[in-house]
Amino acid sequence: MTQDDEQGRVGRSVGPEAGRSDGPEVEATDGPGARAAAGHEPAVQGGDDQDERRRRVRRAAAMLAATGLAIVGLVLLVVGWLTVASHTLAATKDHSVPCLVAVNDDAPHSKVRYDVLPARSVCTWQDGDEVRSVVIAQASGTLTTVAVTFAVVGVAGTLALVLTGRRRR
Repeated sequence: MTQDDEQGRVGRSVGPEAGRSDGPEVEATDGPGARAAAGHEPAVQGGDDQDERRRRVRRAAAMLAATGLAIVGLVLLVVGWLTVASHTLAATKDHSVPCLVAVNDDAPHSKVRYDVLPARSVCTWQDGDEVRSVVIAQASGTLTTVAVTFAVVGVAGTLALVLTGRRRR
């Protein structure tokens, strides 16, 4: 039996077999050939280690792309929501929208509602016998579609990569 150092080089014999030789002498050299010559591993032709390394790099790159896509999607959604909120606050200060004036005056049946998808703020108030609604601010429909698509594809891809990685172990 031989003892290998940290870099995988074959070292000196240890244990009860030390000093005994049952076969031809094998010269200790560096690399995978030394381990194969010493009987630890079969001789590998073609570099299975390189194939494994490439597979891991591809998996890491796919994980990076998937998580990046999910993060970009979520950031775009947050930007849309913050834009709607800031436009609604700006319109409230201007007193230019009758509904927001009614909301500020605490008129009955007047309120501002925020929708998540698509990101928008809708003000509803009662004008006489009639209930009216007006959209104060709304995020771009294209931005919302792209953001949701990025987030869903990114999260699904990340989950798929994580789950397939656990099954292989």
